[in-house]
Amino acid sequence: MDYELNPYLQLGAGYTYLDVKNKDHKEIKIKDTPKHFGYLYASIKPMDWIAITPSMTGRSSSYANMEGSEKNRAYQVYNLKVSITPPQWQGVTFNAGIENIFNKNYASFNNDYSSPGRSFYANMRIDFY
Repeated sequence: MDYELNPYLQLGAGYTYLDVKNKDHKEIKIKDTPKHFGYLYASIKPMDWIAITPSMTGRSSSYANMEGSEKNRAYQVYNLKVSITPPQWQGVTFNAGIENIFNKNYASFNNDYSSPGRSFYANMRIDFY
């Protein structure tokens, strides 16, 4: 869901509710499927050609094994993106951002590998009309 409050501020959110069960074998749990998942963002445009977008994604806990004795913990990850669309270059946008700003370790239960951690990115998008 997206909502433009005014030309300088756009808000967005999404939510998913999953109620999954193994109907044939109730004792077997579905792994790595959170009941709740969602995201929020705000796109702030101080000028027509620049957008600053903080965002957050989050999910509830989930089963880590089919017996249901171990759980993956719930987590939230915060991100920030800056987009620049030079007025003289129609259809070109430069993006730079930070994923997982606070370096949250959200790896699954008993996982041998850690979460990706904080990452930086930059890209250029060209839209052809």
